[in-house]
Amino acid sequence: PLREMIAPDHIIALLVIERGGSAIGELRGTSITVHYDEESNVMGKHRAGGQSAQRFDRLIEEQRDSYFDSVREKLEDLFIDDSNQPTVDGIVIGGTQVTVDNFVSDGYLPDPLDSVRIGGSYAIDIANQESLERLADKARDEIENVAEQEERQIAERFMKGLHESPDTHSTYGEGMVEKALDYGAVKILLVSENLTRDKIKQYEQKVQNQGGEIAVISDDFSEGKQFWKGFNGIGAILRYQIE
Repeated sequence: PLREMIAPDHIIALLVIERGGSAIGELRGTSITVHYDEESNVMGKHRAGGQSAQRFDRLIEEQRDSYFDSVREKLEDLFIDDSNQPTVDGIVIGGTQVTVDNFVSDGYLPDPLDSVRIGGSYAIDIANQESLERLADKARDEIENVAEQEERQIAERFMKGLHESPDTHSTYGEGMVEKALDYGAVKILLVSENLTRDKIKQYEQKVQNQGGEIAVISDDFSEGKQFWKGFNGIGAILRYQIE
């Protein structure tokens, strides 16, 4: 729970889409924000025959395309920046299988979001606020993998900065980290999850006061173990080098 509370924010877009409506939200930690929850205007099945059936089919297809366009536009407005880059760490999609398949295969999922899609599709019957919670729960393991990957990337950046990388500077140990905090030079403060809760909270406040962020590093992977055993679980990626 502590790691979830103070680890760097992971923002996961959530989309539930089915024939009758769609819901869009975002997951940050364990909190879900609902951005959109509306029914669609796509007509249901019909019993007409002959030319009437063809006319109804065309109308239903036009309504579906308009509905998909509307959902795509909302995704673009919410989760894609002016440089056509995703503003989220991933997107999870659920809904009825046929509708999800059509939405994705027909190109309605914006490319920047398609590139950060997590998992496959998750079966959700009805699109509403509660369905976003069910979607996040179903995709829990896949979402946690995203957080673990970011931990690895941060730990790797820290290690790289220790070897005088031209684009990354790092330091470690309580004394040097405190000095970097005093200078306002800490971009990301790394603390091992093995430190005490009080110690982590103290560092969290210090780094946030100087405009940085904190990353809690587990020892579930090799760099995390090395960070704890070799650096006593305290280090920092710096904005600039200090003496």
